[in-house]
Amino acid sequence: MTKRIVSRKILAFVTAVFTMAVMCGMPAFAFAADSGVTKEETVYVVTDSTGAQTDVIVSDHLVNKDQVQTISDETTLSDIENVKGEETFEQNGEELTWDAGGNSIYYQGTTTEEVPVTMDVTYRLDGEVVSGSELQGKSGKAEITIRYENSAEYEGTTIPFIVMTGLVVTDESFKNIKISKGKVIDDGDKLLVVGMAAPGLAQTLGIGESELGIGSNVVITGDAENFAVEDMMTIVTNAFLEDVDTGSVDLDYDDEIAALNNGAKALADGSNQLYKGLNTLAESMPEMTDGIKALDKGAVELRGSLKKKMKKIASATGELQTGTEKVLNGLKTMKTGLDKGDGTPSNPGAIKALSTIATELAKGAKKAKEGGELLGDSAQLMDGAINGDENSLKALAGTLETATGAYKTKLDQADGSLTELNNNVEGAGGIDAVLDAAGLTAEQKQMIKPLLKGYHDLSNSEYELAESEYNAINKSGQGAKALYNGLTEAPGKIEDAADQMSESAAGLQTAAAGVSTVRDGLKKMSDKLGFYDKDADEQDTLIGGMTVINSGLKKLHDQVAKSIAKTGKLTKALNKLVGGTGELKAGAEEMSDGVEILENGSKELADGMTKLYNEGIKKIVDMYNDDLKGTLNSVDSMLDAGKEYKTFTKLPSGMDGNVKFIYKTDMTQ
Repeated sequence: MTKRIVSRKILAFVTAVFTMAVMCGMPAFAFAADSGVTKEETVYVVTDSTGAQTDVIVSDHLVNKDQVQTISDETTLSDIENVKGEETFEQNGEELTWDAGGNSIYYQGTTTEEVPVTMDVTYRLDGEVVSGSELQGKSGKAEITIRYENSAEYEGTTIPFIVMTGLVVTDESFKNIKISKGKVIDDGDKLLVVGMAAPGLAQTLGIGESELGIGSNVVITGDAENFAVEDMMTIVTNAFLEDVDTGSVDLDYDDEIAALNNGAKALADGSNQLYKGLNTLAESMPEMTDGIKALDKGAVELRGSLKKKMKKIASATGELQTGTEKVLNGLKTMKTGLDKGDGTPSNPGAIKALSTIATELAKGAKKAKEGGELLGDSAQLMDGAINGDENSLKALAGTLETATGAYKTKLDQADGSLTELNNNVEGAGGIDAVLDAAGLTAEQKQMIKPLLKGYHDLSNSEYELAESEYNAINKSGQGAKALYNGLTEAPGKIEDAADQMSESAAGLQTAAAGVSTVRDGLKKMSDKLGFYDKDADEQDTLIGGMTVINSGLKKLHDQVAKSIAKTGKLTKALNKLVGGTGELKAGAEEMSDGVEILENGSKELADGMTKLYNEGIKKIVDMYNDDLKGTLNSVDSMLDAGKEYKTFTKLPSGMDGNVKFIYKTDMTQ
């Protein structure tokens, strides 16, 4: 994009205003002030055929909007006169005081000052320079060149004036007219030729007139046939800027240009990042496609194996629940066997049987001890009888008879206890059954079993011994002689028997303690087994825990069964999943192709954006910073200058105004 094109676009509004001024005629002037007095000034300039100024007449209109009585004005004019009324004024130097009486004032005067825009007109006929008067009545290729020069400035900036020059010709005297800048209007009878210029504007903007599209010259050419054009009229004005609110015209594009530059850079960087991202995506597409294929395959396998695995799970949970139920029942049976057997007298339960055995052992020990003490007393008596007289023997016989009766009673009681003990042991299934029910280790059983058996054998032996002694004592009592002869040896035997009875009592006592220990251990084991009561804190017992486990497994089995019943819905869902993964696999393949296309496109985009920035945006930014920024600043200054030029003569402080120049050029002189 060239500087000329950019300049024309940026300054298009200027040339548009110029064109509208020519095509539509001069608009009604707008005033900055809405109240008070406004000065409208028209400067009439009379020139000869070359454009040289000969006379200047100024007409001022003081617009009295508020109908004030007195108007204070200032002017540099001479020969001032009221041209539309009887209002009078007083002059003090350049100050005028009008007795307006609420009316607007129209006055005019003269000045010798040179107007800000001057003209230089050159005429040619068939390429030769001629004067305006010489061109009159001639025929041939006619050319009129008008050069305008603008000398008005405001704070160093040339005032932007629009210059429009027009002439009226007949179709017969001037044909095939062309104009360098302007318009030719044919109404069928006459031709209106209007040329337009903006002297000094291009220089103010720092550009060429060809770039601006409007310059300081107007060239009119055509075919003359008895050329007959006497007058040429020109209007010079800056009034078109009255409707332009320069305060709202922002020609500072620094932020926009910076934003354009930054945005273009970001776009170029972003397109490069996009390409890199798509490149990475393209490289990972094979891995993603393989993953989707694996997902599709897994979904198919999952659908095929789901029902089989669910059935296996159901079978396994059922078997597990059945096994825990058997264990639970076995534990309950074991506890019942320990606590109360089958509820019959012959099977009272291992713990109760051991309690009975321990009690009977304790009783047997006591009886054995009493028997030993009795035998010891008998041995002493017998010893005294041997060393005493006959009376002593008689007393001994009586004592033996008494002792025999008492011993018989004790012997019978021991026989009953022993029989009861044997029955209890047999009722519990024998010693082995009792020990097995107690849950003892093999080592513990090996320790206790001989003890119990020894007690049993010892009891039988003692009983037999006591019975033999009883028979012996009984026989001794039947024959004194035989008793006397046997008394010599009897005390020793009786003492030995007493010692044996004491030892048996100690052994029985130890056995009773051992059985009690076994019973207490079984009792603790029974308590630890425990039964489950959901309302009691017994879940820490073995049976309680197994009850909870069994209940949970039953619920799990039931839930698995329900889940199997719902596998139909799950299978349908898996069918949809398999269908979806199939579509996903197909889509992934298409996506892979699309990503490849995107990658290639993003590469082209990245290259194009980089090229666009380097060869386009960056050049625009550089052009703005290097060239146009100054032009735009000049436009801003030009608009301000145009707004500030409000009078050719003088304007009092606080009064608003506008000015236009009308030139009449006599082409015959």
